[in-house]
Amino acid sequence: MCEWGWNGFRPFMGGGYGMIGYFISFIMLIIIIGVIFLVFKSIKNNNEAKKREYGKINNYDALKVLNEKFAKGEITEEEYLRKKKIIG
Repeated sequence: MCEWGWNGFRPFMGGGYGMIGYFISFIMLIIIIGVIFLVFKSIKNNNEAKKREYGKINNYDALKVLNEKFAKGEITEEEYLRKKKIIG
């Protein structure tokens, strides 16, 4: 009824898996491609989140320095407001 040979497991004496085998192979291929896609998407989103967080830290540090300079009287109020607007 079933046979093992050089070509692997072949049910029904050489008939192969037929459409069911192709369907299972197709489903497995879709799953593998989906997993690869999700891994790359996760890596990309993680990198973008790090870039956004790094930008926030830099803006915070720049604003902190600007506030210190204004408090010390190193810059005028007009210059302070202009630079604050640029920093965001």
